[in-house]
Amino acid sequence: MHVDAPSRHVDWTAGAVELVTENRPWPETGRVRRAGVSSFGISGTNAHVILESAPEQPVSPPEAVAPVVASDRVPLVISAKTPAALAEMENRLRAYLAAAPGADPRAVASTLASARSVFEHRAVLLGENTITGTVAGADPRVVFVFPGQGWQQLGMGRALRESSPVFAARMAECAAALSEFIDWDLFTMLDDPAVIDRIDVLQPACWAVMMSLAAVWQAAGVRPDAVIGHSQGEIAAACVAGALSLRDAARIVALRSQLLAREMVGHGVMAAVALPADDIPLVDGVWIGARNGPSSTVISGTPEAVEVVVAACEERGARVRRITAAVASHSPLGEKIRTELLGISASIPSRTPVVPWLSTADGIWVEAPLDPAYWWRNLREPVGFGPAVDLLQARGDNVFLEMSASPVLLPAMNDAVTVATLRRDDGTPDRMLTALAEAHAHGVIVDWPRVFGSTTRVLDLPTYAFEHQRYWAVSADRPSDAGHPMVETVVPLPASDGVALTGRVSLATHAWLADHAVRGTALLPGTAFVELVTRAATEVDCPVIDELVIEAPLPLPQTGAVQLSATVGEADESGRRPVTVFSQADGTDAWTRHVTATIGRAASLPDPVAWPPAQAEPVDVTGFYDELAAAGYEYGPAFQGLRAAWRDGDTVYAEVVLAEEQAHEVDRYAVHPALLDAALQASMVNTAGTGQGVRLPFSWDGIQVHSTGATTLRVAVTPLADGWSVRAAADNGRPVATIGSLVTRPVTTDMLGSTTDDLFAVVWTEITAPEPGDPSDVGVFTALPEAGDPLTQTRALTTQVLQTVQQWLAGEDRPLVVRTGTDLASAAVSGLVRSAQSEHPGRLILVESDDELTPEQLAGTAGLDEPRIRIDGGHYEVPRLAREDASLTVPEDRAWLLELPGSGTLRDLRVIPTDTAERPLRRGEVRVGVRAGGLNFRDVVVALGMVTDPRPAGGEAAGVVLETGPGVEDLSPGDRVFGILDGGFGSVAIADRRLLAVIPDGWSFTTAASIPVVFATAYYGLVDLAG
Repeated sequence: MHVDAPSRHVDWTAGAVELVTENRPWPETGRVRRAGVSSFGISGTNAHVILESAPEQPVSPPEAVAPVVASDRVPLVISAKTPAALAEMENRLRAYLAAAPGADPRAVASTLASARSVFEHRAVLLGENTITGTVAGADPRVVFVFPGQGWQQLGMGRALRESSPVFAARMAECAAALSEFIDWDLFTMLDDPAVIDRIDVLQPACWAVMMSLAAVWQAAGVRPDAVIGHSQGEIAAACVAGALSLRDAARIVALRSQLLAREMVGHGVMAAVALPADDIPLVDGVWIGARNGPSSTVISGTPEAVEVVVAACEERGARVRRITAAVASHSPLGEKIRTELLGISASIPSRTPVVPWLSTADGIWVEAPLDPAYWWRNLREPVGFGPAVDLLQARGDNVFLEMSASPVLLPAMNDAVTVATLRRDDGTPDRMLTALAEAHAHGVIVDWPRVFGSTTRVLDLPTYAFEHQRYWAVSADRPSDAGHPMVETVVPLPASDGVALTGRVSLATHAWLADHAVRGTALLPGTAFVELVTRAATEVDCPVIDELVIEAPLPLPQTGAVQLSATVGEADESGRRPVTVFSQADGTDAWTRHVTATIGRAASLPDPVAWPPAQAEPVDVTGFYDELAAAGYEYGPAFQGLRAAWRDGDTVYAEVVLAEEQAHEVDRYAVHPALLDAALQASMVNTAGTGQGVRLPFSWDGIQVHSTGATTLRVAVTPLADGWSVRAAADNGRPVATIGSLVTRPVTTDMLGSTTDDLFAVVWTEITAPEPGDPSDVGVFTALPEAGDPLTQTRALTTQVLQTVQQWLAGEDRPLVVRTGTDLASAAVSGLVRSAQSEHPGRLILVESDDELTPEQLAGTAGLDEPRIRIDGGHYEVPRLAREDASLTVPEDRAWLLELPGSGTLRDLRVIPTDTAERPLRRGEVRVGVRAGGLNFRDVVVALGMVTDPRPAGGEAAGVVLETGPGVEDLSPGDRVFGILDGGFGSVAIADRRLLAVIPDGWSFTTAASIPVVFATAYYGLVDLAG
């Protein structure tokens, strides 16, 4: 396609390759059809695409999978390599969800769970809650824990029966298995308060719930590395381990509990005591029933004797809990049912466990079918739960999941990760999801797509929050660790008693500064200027900053550093001295003055601040930093120090803390800038979200630092006529700093400009004309076009130059001067020679001129050591790179539009004001606040000067409806829309309603802005042109 004359350097008659110049049928041959499409750009950018026919067999959609646990809240799983990155990922995800309220939560959850790597720092977002954890070392080993009784409650499992098909199905199977051995209905008894604590009801009911909870965990992809049971909980453990069938387990638990109800109820009791077993004062009729942990023991015996022991333990201050069981299991009182229980268990078959099972009755691993007497020992012998847990932990089992409606065994475990499946009065599906999230956060593998039901839709979600740490080589002149982090040198000024301090700051050497940003620009905080002036003041024994004015903020570049210079002048008659602070960014020549200040010696000690303020009312600061972020203050962890706040009238009291990562260097500062900045943030409590815009510190009076080394401050901020006064003390009441007055001012876009100019342009610079040279020392080839068609001359001239240059480079060592002109054909020659120069540096010299030049003048250019020279009227010029001012000023008080230059470059790009925010709307028009504009081919060719178009730049955009004109009834202010319009590269645009559409749920503004022209072009090509 688009080939007029095939290359004559290729023999197109040889082989099977041919150029396709017109449409032709693509026959079916029974094989996959493939074609190669090449595109060759005149600039040298080439592309090759291989096209393949679509597969004939459609892919069958995956079968829908019902969720393991159904809930209105879907778990959103994220992970990162550091806590800071994890916190930022949560912030980004919550911001995405807030900006896209219509996004399918299951698609979001599926994308996070199936399309993201999993790292050691983990979090699961469940509604407004966040469950976090860290995986340490090797993959965790999971133990299913099945407790005895004492955790039963009315209606247990009801919510999960309604929300989890897996739980409901397993409960139904357990009910069916039990029905052969009981004369009551399981589900009816679970909701009957009159019988739920009856031992022949509660033990089978607890067994069924434990079995069903284990089924939910397993359906969620969690496989136990071991199981362990406590007392009757061993029946469920044996069943899950594979040692018992469901029917046999139901038979044991039903007949065993019925036997206890007939023979032992009323003859004994049990109690849990928070003491080691050896410290319990036993009496006759009381025995140790279970050793649950180092300070957790169960006693069993007659009611009268147990009460004596309980009273003695309570007198010693031990916590005691009476177990809801009118039997004395795990004691000699069970001997009376031995014969009958052995008869029941003798007829029950057993198998070798498939899952490792550690017996708490025998204290060993069960590695063979159970002997007939096992279930008798399970009832009669003390439960060795604590020693069994120690054994499990010793072999590396470190995550214990309790299968119950309320945890009773987990509190006794130390140095282990424990997860309660449900909790008392919280048996909801959200609690089940929270348990899964807690396990996942500590490394347990959870099949999340199975948990919430699979989905095939993948969304474009926020990506990993890289922390962008820089690892620069440390230079030899780095300041010593004992010095000030912002000061490298202190030099006395000549002919005066002043001093000059210099230092360097950057986001690489002072990474915490990246956490202080305004509208996307990292700024040196005003408190850092205060710190620098305070450090300078100590050199001349002036402890007070009488006045400090920040004339201009200091934006910090993403790369490179900024040189700081603070100069302290001579003292006046009162002893006061002037101070100025300048900065210079790397790679620039200009110095910028940021601060003027006056320092003095009249210090005073402030009155102590009563803490906490007795009459002050607490202020909720939970969403404080979210409100600041919405206003434009982008504080990272280093500057998020506000922990609590109170208000007493107009005075705000606050507690602020320096981040742990910065606390280690607090002694190197007077007051760490991040800590003092957090103290100043107290002035914005209750005002951050009021729409006042971003304000920065401007004028300071009466600054004193009274003591150093503080990492926590108690702050009192009191409003003045035009500012605030600030008092700060350490957490022990010691005064740290006072500010007599602080005045802020609004920040403008221009104030946030870059410290460097990153745009360069080619500038022709005049040089001294060289002396004439000897033509025999160089070769000279003149390439000037003749009269005639410019395209014909261009082709002929470039062919001649190419042949001459190739021959010269192959046979000569002397330089070759190629002289050409300034017309169209000469421009092609210039490009060709410059390309050859890049391959053969030092061999070719390009001279561009329309002057009459002698061979001696051309030979003289070889001595300039310049590859390209332009001669105009006898003036010699060479190209140089120079910085260009790339700033564009955006109007603060009205709508604006980006105007494309149409000059062939972007040099004349400018911002112009428009009336799109004020002009009355006509019928069918919509006023749109633009959030994103699409850059399309029309904008490119207009900017390059190839096409003239009077319409405003930006033909497609996305944004928010601000106002609708007459006749527009289906859109309202606030609706998110996109479409084709004029002025998409501006702040406000006016569009025809017919060319707008509502943005689909889940689309961002940038996605929507890239759609209209592309799809309109495709529609035009496929429908209007192709028919």
